[in-house]
Amino acid sequence: MRHAEVRRRVGSRTKVFLLCLLSSLLLVAVLNSSALAQTGVVSLPGYFDGSSQQEFFDLSGVTMNGQTISIDFILPVGARLETVGAVWAEIVLQTAPHNPPNPNGDFPYSQYVVFGEGTTAYLLDENGTRLDVPMADWQGGLTTAPALTLPVIHTDHGLAGADMVAFPPHGMKVGGVHYDIVLPNTGESIYVGRISLKADLANPSQAPPAEPSNIISSNIISSEYPLAQPIQPLDGPVATDFAVSDLGATVHAVGGAGLYLSGYGRIEPDKGASPSGLVVLGYRNSGVLVGETIVQDSSLITAGRVHAEVTADGRLTTHVVIANPNLEDATVNFELRDQQGNLSRSGYFTLRGHSAGCNPGNACNQLARFLEQDPFWGGRDVQGTMTLVSSLPVAMFAARWSATGGNPGDVLVTALPVVDLSAAATQETQVIPHFMVGNGRKTELVMVNPTGATLQGVARFVDIYGGNTYLSSDGSNYQSSFQYSIPPNSSQKVIVAKALTGSEFGSVRVTPTDGPAPAPFVIQSYAQAGVTTFDIAVPASMGAAFRMYAEQQPGGQLRTGLAISNNNNFSGTVWVSLSDREGSLVGSTSFSLQAYGQIVDYLDSLIPTVSGQAVQGVVRITTDLPSISVLGLRARRNERQQFLMSAIPPVQEEQLPQSQERFFPYWMNGAGFETQIVLFSGRAGQSASGTLTLIRADGTPVDLGLQ
Repeated sequence: MRHAEVRRRVGSRTKVFLLCLLSSLLLVAVLNSSALAQTGVVSLPGYFDGSSQQEFFDLSGVTMNGQTISIDFILPVGARLETVGAVWAEIVLQTAPHNPPNPNGDFPYSQYVVFGEGTTAYLLDENGTRLDVPMADWQGGLTTAPALTLPVIHTDHGLAGADMVAFPPHGMKVGGVHYDIVLPNTGESIYVGRISLKADLANPSQAPPAEPSNIISSNIISSEYPLAQPIQPLDGPVATDFAVSDLGATVHAVGGAGLYLSGYGRIEPDKGASPSGLVVLGYRNSGVLVGETIVQDSSLITAGRVHAEVTADGRLTTHVVIANPNLEDATVNFELRDQQGNLSRSGYFTLRGHSAGCNPGNACNQLARFLEQDPFWGGRDVQGTMTLVSSLPVAMFAARWSATGGNPGDVLVTALPVVDLSAAATQETQVIPHFMVGNGRKTELVMVNPTGATLQGVARFVDIYGGNTYLSSDGSNYQSSFQYSIPPNSSQKVIVAKALTGSEFGSVRVTPTDGPAPAPFVIQSYAQAGVTTFDIAVPASMGAAFRMYAEQQPGGQLRTGLAISNNNNFSGTVWVSLSDREGSLVGSTSFSLQAYGQIVDYLDSLIPTVSGQAVQGVVRITTDLPSISVLGLRARRNERQQFLMSAIPPVQEEQLPQSQERFFPYWMNGAGFETQIVLFSGRAGQSASGTLTLIRADGTPVDLGLQ
């Protein structure tokens, strides 16, 4: 069996609609073309391991004049599906082959057929009779069969293709799927059709031996990822010992060459405090570093909410990751809501426990999916929230993936804050330590409502001196503050791209008028000549003592910066110290920070004695003020001399648990991705030691050869 994927190019990106595609030679038994213009039967493969796709040419030559055609896609008797979950199918028709490759891919897909309104589908039982089971109505609810289908492929003349999702009872035998397709009245002729099918099975069919091939693991990146060969469970854990002194750090690098692997990590302390940590994920396209993002370690949670966004053209989307490190299975319920708080999609899925014996290579202990993919099926043109509630504590992570607008295959991955819904919402003003606008810089203020009530208040953008800034989204109606009203369980976004003075930077103060504050963050981006070189997400971070990882290289190719804002209406003093990996002091400084003021600078400017040195270590920031907000900035130049930046999340010293297992919710390595894993001392006066174990999505530990 050959494993590959269906790729649809939209703009300069690749859209993946089906993971693990069977593309081996399939038997097709159909009626002749003229008869099939009215009704027909297409035989699906005699083996089925959960997903399949098949091209058929039996409609070739049929002229489209507004007629409805009916097709039964039938599985052979020995391959009837005994399902344990949802069944998904998608059909597309084309009037011509794909266009030759070009800088914009095959977009806008003019050869795909836009079906007419009224196209429906339903499942067939093992006898070929319609199954009256619940089906998705694509508005978050259910309907009976048959159900209207959802078009899924952007073309220059409308949405094309037809998706359906049905929910047969556990253990029911499914024999196929039926489509009634309303063709357009264009006079064009059909060239080829394609049917995709995916199902959760009780007993997957045994397929022929796999042949080496390639997959693509995201619907953004255009370069192909080599398929990782299954790794058998190991006799003992693959763990890396660590020992971190107070104010020290350990740094482990993994090259990006070789097979693509992904998963999560466990940080298990054996004495002293838990260390803090982060994963620096870099992505290279044709050897050029496109961008970096930082995955912070976290505790397990049972309920999380993230800002969800997918643009209509698919060039920006949201990736959601959930890992279950427990021994038992976890049931995860999800809700996708729009900006008005209306429910658009809901459902649930099961993550197998760590000891449940997943088949090596399967994503069953960890789920990493885009919103358009199974099980979310969020579609396009989405903006709102995704809420995940688990029956057991799990690790959660979310990221925004976006095409840069530059070279084909260049994509930026931006880690997004996950709001822990079990934590009490605060009524305190939330301060985001940094924003920037003008000269190619844009800020998107995102406010996530963690409650079931409408939240109201005001967001104020202040400059480095604590004064008002006047900003606009389009160069008109400049404002220094923006009123917000966020419906329950949703989010609101304010975009500012123009400054009255040409450019501005400073901090953002989000103040509720009555009741809790939202969970705010900003996404800052920088673009030159239409090419975006970085996106960073900056949440509110408030406290009096922080630590974070810092790194710099001689020559300015890699530097660490700080943005620190005063959250108070009076001035105070801030102390900054830098230590190396052994915890030895490298340099320190202090400065006064005026009321509501901000300072933004690189470490080698704040502490001139470290200028020109190669340093990996820990920055400690403390103050005599009741509260400051802090952001770390990792800045570097790539091989094209483009300016890249990523956000380094600071750790509040007193909020890190004393001795508790911590988790990296996501890592990726190989096929262009490269990983750097950092553990550092996060609590004052305490060292940490223990083991770090990296685990694949199927629950098997893996040795990446950490250096």
